[in-house]
Amino acid sequence: MIPTTVLFPLLLSTLVSASRHHRVRMVEPPQGQSTPPPDLVHRRSQGNCANYETVYASSTVTRIVGRGWNTSLPSTTIVVPPEATPTATAGYSPQSTYVGSPPSTKPGGPASGYRNVLYFTNWGIYPPTSYGTDQIPADKVTHLLYAFTDIVNGEVVSNSPSADFGEGVSASSAGTATGLVGKINKLKKQYRKMKVILSIGGWNYSQVKEKFPESSATEERRQRFVKSAINLMQQCGFDGIDVDWEYPQTSTEAQNFVLLLKGLREGLDAYARENAPGYHFALTVASPAGPDKYTVMDLKGMDRYLDAWHLMAYDYAGGFDPTSTGHQANLYKDPANPSSTKFNTDDAVKYYISQNIAPSKIVLGMPLYGRAFLSTSGMGKPFSGVGDGTIEQGVWNYNALPKPGAVVQFDRAIGAAWSYDAAKRELVSFDTVESAVFKTNEYMKPKGLGGAMFWEASGDGRGDRSIVGAVAAQMGKLDATENLLVYPKSTFSNIRGA
Repeated sequence: MIPTTVLFPLLLSTLVSASRHHRVRMVEPPQGQSTPPPDLVHRRSQGNCANYETVYASSTVTRIVGRGWNTSLPSTTIVVPPEATPTATAGYSPQSTYVGSPPSTKPGGPASGYRNVLYFTNWGIYPPTSYGTDQIPADKVTHLLYAFTDIVNGEVVSNSPSADFGEGVSASSAGTATGLVGKINKLKKQYRKMKVILSIGGWNYSQVKEKFPESSATEERRQRFVKSAINLMQQCGFDGIDVDWEYPQTSTEAQNFVLLLKGLREGLDAYARENAPGYHFALTVASPAGPDKYTVMDLKGMDRYLDAWHLMAYDYAGGFDPTSTGHQANLYKDPANPSSTKFNTDDAVKYYISQNIAPSKIVLGMPLYGRAFLSTSGMGKPFSGVGDGTIEQGVWNYNALPKPGAVVQFDRAIGAAWSYDAAKRELVSFDTVESAVFKTNEYMKPKGLGGAMFWEASGDGRGDRSIVGAVAAQMGKLDATENLLVYPKSTFSNIRGA
């Protein structure tokens, strides 16, 4: 898994991770706009089932043809009308284990249903995605993860004050937060069930030794990190902290990660006791689905302090692996085509559970983007190049897929979808509404997992093509705990609250 650096139009630099995830990119904005922050991305997955093929005409589903080679899944033909919408299904209530402040029935207490978690990036407001807060499906999201903050000199800081707080406004300014933070707080007041979490790190920032590794190396440094993280969280008026360290490389770093989470949990509880009695601020992590990563980490030690694990069940395949095409978010292995499923979600989930992680704390990540392969004859086959993308080469937002002329296939046996254009010899691995609903109803819910997570908001479709909305409908009962609106120590008048 070797990071690769590639250049694209509107891209100053992009670090692409073979271990798949949040990648940082510096995007050059149009003239007159402030420079957006580095972009970091999530990804990972696996599969097993009867093969289904979806034929698209001008990006509209016309039919799904089942070719059942799994005897328990007979061949069928299903006509899917364009107006078809998922049916809501009631779910169970995942339980969380808290350390520090006891569970509360007040706003911010134990989860009361499934989590529907969506990453929102502060660079997504710039072209070509131009995704603003008015596009967030706030009525369908239980937790909005605001990505990302940087770590500078051991302190957690905004990586783009102009985007976060407004032109000429810093994180420590008095007055009004007019940027994304101000707009998101308006959404919080309108949608009280949507909690907003400050996400720290991401792939690129994680690769700099001075950031996570050194900031967590001693108790003094950890306290500096914790104090700055909680201060920024309350300045923004957010409801918790998400740590995206990709990844601890040694047992020492793994133990320091545990201690860092311990400090954050204690710090959040102390802040709550003083400023928001009875409120429970969330503490979560973005967690790997690759065995070379999760076996290094002390999952049991970390779990004591966490409310949820956001499993990055995607980026299993891509241009970073030159050996063959593959599924990037499959649930299971494909024994008939092992080259196409070098990683899988089920193995990761089983390992986490073997480490005494409650299934209800594992949140299944799904990608809102696809990974492309050129000059290939199919899955598990050689390829040459990845082509263009929405922002970066070889990566297309889900809402730009399928490409005209491509045939979309869904293999229920492995829980994976992809498209293939035989004329262009182009393959794209991506989740569809059908595959996401399948993962929800046939894997997440039966396994007792705690919900879904999506990377990232700007890639989702609209209306019936929204994966976030379809999964929310299938989960049915969503976490209904309320967010917090009062932050007495924030210097921003529109964040402090009444």
